Amino acid sequence: MKKSAIVLGLSLLALSMQSYANSLEKLQARLAQLEGNSPITAQFGNQIENIRGEGKEQRIRTGEASLTLSDDGSGLQVHYSQSLLTKVEQEQQAKADDEDVNTPTMMALENLDAIDFQNMISAGPRLQRFLARSTYVGVQESEEPVAGETVLQFDLPLEVIIDDKKTREYVNKFEGQFFITVAEDGTPLRSNISFHGKGRAWVLMSISAWLERETQYQLSGDRLLQVSRNGKGGFSTSFFPDTSWSSSESLTLGNNAMDMQLSAN
Repeated sequence: MKKSAIVLGLSLLALSMQSYANSLEKLQARLAQLEGNSPITAQFGNQIENIRGEGKEQRIRTGEASLTLSDDGSGLQVHYSQSLLTKVEQEQQAKADDEDVNTPTMMALENLDAIDFQNMISAGPRLQRFLARSTYVGVQESEEPVAGETVLQFDLPLEVIIDDKKTREYVNKFEGQFFITVAEDGTPLRSNISFHGKGRAWVLMSISAWLERETQYQLSGDRLLQVSRNGKGGFSTSFFPDTSWSSSESLTLGNNAMDMQLSAN
């Protein structure tokens, strides 16, 4: 009887391990299918707020902008409306008159580029590269599991977050984790990333930084879209004021107005 129980336990463990491996294999296979070639038009917008320092020295910068992303197979097209460009021109003039004036449109656009836009409308290839450089831990057990969903856990090496080799030399401590929830066929549904790092530059200056972010995904043909991304983070140094932020982003298919929000606390 005791021997049978041991055999049964080992069998269940083996089945569980096989299921976990299958979940990773399904994810990898599904991502390979999501090449991002289907035509797409989506509305993209953002709001951002950045808080630096405290008390009378505190400075708060906010931003807001919206634009259209499209790809019909000939490449990524980014459309900036005339009203958006007019706001940029007005803010540039205001900045020339008063360097401390808030420039929300410029602030919203200055941290966005073609790489960000491409990842929003075609997240599959980037996820493939990201996971290839991460260490698979296993399936995360949940107290309230959702039928048809599996959460896979990965440990993140420093080079996944910081791609500059010279900068990585200043980091003394780093811990990062990535969780991705997948459907039964391996399709990504949402993911969570977090990291915290500490380091030292120029001997005297200590630096610490952290981030937490959740991303929601949606399929459109063979494209994996980042339709929602919410996060918060910050950094501090021994010489400069602390900075913190939080973010909320969204992407909507079609030509209707859409908000992608970023706000910092």
